[in-house]
Amino acid sequence: MIHKITFTGFLSLCLAFSAPLFAEIKIVNGNGSTIEDLIREQALVTIILNGNIRDVNLKLKRFHDNTIGIETSDGQPSAYLVSGIKEIRVQERRINKSKRSRVKGGALDTDDKVFLNRVSERTFALFQSLQGKQELKMKAAAIMAAAGNEDAEFYLASLANGNDTPIALEASLHLFTIGAKIDPNILQDGFISGNRKTRALTARLAGLTQCKPCLKDVRDMLSDPAPDIFPDAVLAAARLGDRSNIPYIMKGLSSLSYVKSEAAVNALILLKSDELVAMMQEELKKKQGMEWFRIVRILSASEVPGADDILREKCLKPTSYNRIAAILLTEKSDWEGGLWLREYLDKAVNPNFEHLMYEANIAITLYGSGHIQAKTILQKLARLKPSEVYVKGHTGDEEYNKGIIREVQIEVCDAIGRLGDRSLLSMLTTMLTNDDPEVALAAGQAAMMIANESYRVNVNELNTDHISKLVFYTDLNER
Repeated sequence: MIHKITFTGFLSLCLAFSAPLFAEIKIVNGNGSTIEDLIREQALVTIILNGNIRDVNLKLKRFHDNTIGIETSDGQPSAYLVSGIKEIRVQERRINKSKRSRVKGGALDTDDKVFLNRVSERTFALFQSLQGKQELKMKAAAIMAAAGNEDAEFYLASLANGNDTPIALEASLHLFTIGAKIDPNILQDGFISGNRKTRALTARLAGLTQCKPCLKDVRDMLSDPAPDIFPDAVLAAARLGDRSNIPYIMKGLSSLSYVKSEAAVNALILLKSDELVAMMQEELKKKQGMEWFRIVRILSASEVPGADDILREKCLKPTSYNRIAAILLTEKSDWEGGLWLREYLDKAVNPNFEHLMYEANIAITLYGSGHIQAKTILQKLARLKPSEVYVKGHTGDEEYNKGIIREVQIEVCDAIGRLGDRSLLSMLTTMLTNDDPEVALAAGQAAMMIANESYRVNVNELNTDHISKLVFYTDLNER
């Protein structure tokens, strides 16, 4: 006989116990799920009681130290004593759940505003101290300008109108992030430059600012297949809506250079059309390996029916694609993608550069899809110590480990800014006060991205696609 507690009895029972039982319930088929996860995601479960008595098709509704509230298959409320439960088995692994809603950007409370004042003060202090570090000084100015500092915007505009073309282009990119007007003459100067990096920056700016008259210059650059030119050229062409070079861009999917192949992926996603989707579906049948996976990613980003099923059913298996596939699926609040990520976190992995960078992205992806426990991972990474980093060949090398921590903390800031979740604002405190100006400015930028939605959108568009960065990290991890 199964001993359930009536709903009224459940409320009484919660009050009757003066001390928690602290029972640890085993969860089977959950791949790392917690009781809270099962309650939030309304998974169908079987509860196995002591004596192997089973109760099937249940949904967990609430959790107390002594009891678990449930909903039976006919919708009736009930409860079980924790002490009587042997284990909980998840009956379905794929669960359609809505993405957890969060306040992003605005609606800042008093504490948030106080913190943003600290961001402005810290950024201004850095701006004044960064003599000889023009690139960082411009970033500080952009953060200040996004907060409404007109002098900072004037500073960037003066650099953008100066005679140093590379500096003018960098300043113009920062002006783009704050939505300021950009002088088109800088694009003309940039395209005729003999410096390849300058020409690449010019193409990037032309695409971001939708400079249609620049399309001819961008097309001319497409004839250069070099990794330092191709990425910015194809992305600029895609942002300008140029479909004439799609066959050429598709060839980039087979490139051995990850910089080129990732640029091709992102360009083809931007150029989405029914015709291109049909072409990609045909190519999928012919390709294999990484080129096949890149096409799957394009189809998934284009919301093509069945593409996510391929990611879930073929790419989450032990393959070189699983780490990227799990992130892509979890960003869409896919249950199995999230389970894969949490299972990965439970593995014993050396805390080296690649793992820590991936862990930061796992945490922000899980948190953004509603797994609030992932916040603790971000907190851990924000307070990382050299003794907690291990890289083969550098055991005990504190300076080397400090360099890794610096990059990881910048990644944490970038990820928080990209998500734009106000509930993560206070987590930037430690990094904002970091002695390293790059870490502090990364925290300041992230805070301003949370506070200023248009700034967040523009910075996200300017920066390298975060999935592409993950491809680079996981490639390093494979070596």
